[in-house]
Parts: sequence; C-alpha cells; structure tokens
Amino acid sequence: GGCTAGRALYGPGSVAVSPDGHDVYTGSEGGVAVFARNERSGALRQLAGAAGCLLAPARAARCSHRGAGALRQLSPAVLAISGDGRNVYALSSSDERAALLVFRRSRSSGALTRLAGRTGCFATPALAAAGCSAAASLTGPWFCFSLAVSPDGRNLYLGSCGDLTIFSRNADGGLTQTGCIDANGPPGRPCAGNTGTQPQTSIALTPDGKNLYFVFNIGRTNPTTHHAAAGGITAFARAADGSLTRLG
Repeated sequence: GGCTAGRALYGPGSVAVSPDGHDVYTGSEGGVAVFARNERSGALRQLAGAAGCLLAPARAARCSHRGAGALRQLSPAVLAISGDGRNVYALSSSDERAALLVFRRSRSSGALTRLAGRTGCFATPALAAAGCSAAASLTGPWFCFSLAVSPDGRNLYLGSCGDLTIFSRNADGGLTQTGCIDANGPPGRPCAGNTGTQPQTSIALTPDGKNLYFVFNIGRTNPTTHHAAAGGITAFARAADGSLTRLG
C-alpha cells in the first residue's frame, strides 16, 4: 500500500523510540514529529494537532512553531530519549548555530512540552537572545552532532565538532553542564570548539555505564574516488559522577 501523509517529515535525520515502546519520534528540517505506536502491529499514528508536530517552520499548518526568536531557523537534527521515558532531548542546528532543547514527555500520551528556563536550553553564544545557557561546544553543521543518555539516567553526552560535552540530568530532566573535553585530540585537553575539521560523530555507552566510545569521521568519503575520510574511535572510562577519562 501507499504511505499516509504526515507532518514535520521533510528531510528526516533522526528517529527515537520511547523505552516503553508506546511512541516514536523523528527529527527533521520540518520539526519533531510525534507518533503513537500500535504495540501489536507496530503501525504508527501521528498525534493530532500541535501535539504531533513541534518546532516546525512558521508556514507549517497544524503544528507548534519555532517562533520568531533566535531559534526560528534551527531544525531538529538529533534526538535522544532518557531511559525512564520522562524526557526527550533535541539538538537543533543551522549552519554554525545550534541549540540543545529539553522536553518533558507525557508517558500516557507521548506528547512533548518544552522545559522552561536555562536548564531546558543550551545554545551557541551567538543565540544568547534566546534565553538559553551558553555552550561554546555547540558549533558546526548538523552532521557533527550526536547524543546519548547514560544507562543510569544521570548524564547526557553530546558530541560535536571534535568535542564531547558532559551534562548532568536534574530531577525534572533539565541539564547542567559539568564538563567538556576535546574528544579526538591529545588526552586531557579541554574543549577546542570548532576545530574546522567538522567530523561526523557517534556516541555509545556500555550497558553497565562504565565506558563511553566516541567515533569520529573527519570529512566525508569521496563518492567519485572512493577515498575514505580519516577517522577513529576514542575510548573513555566513565566515573560515578559522569566524568570521563580517556583510555590509552
């Protein structure tokens, strides 16, 4: 059969399933789309009205919009859901500007609500007018970014253009930045900001939460010459407070 028409599905780049299996979320240039999942068949139904479509451009109908402020040009690129299912984190980006937004999730309906205050939004210093906390590591194009929540739910980790930013999660799911390191430079070096290499990144934590692995791909493979871009994987030991120590 054919496809059902959906909203906020223009150029999707991220998908996440809630831990209870009730809901599916996508991030795209068109916004965040929210779907209820039929647990028997796996079929999806987009929530009605603004609950099914968030952070959409102003022209999008039946959606909640990004507004007219400093965040209006940012598109959700990467999503992560906490293991307790209470929060969804969305990294929104455009050119060299980005913001990390925190949402409360209704475990009954799957609907999302933006968390107010500075613990609910971190952004590049250029977006200070948005009322967000500044995070210098939030720079670079959308493909630089990756997100991961620790298995114990205490921390959120954000990979950007060579940097790895550490956040602690508060009782309401809001965030406090506790550290930032240069993930693919010399051991022990602090955040380098945008190094100009603009690597693609990915993060994974072990189920016991003791290690974090950071993959980076500096540049992109040339499809004509099949020349592979340089990259690597960096291993970290994770302490009980969420801090990271590079191995090797």
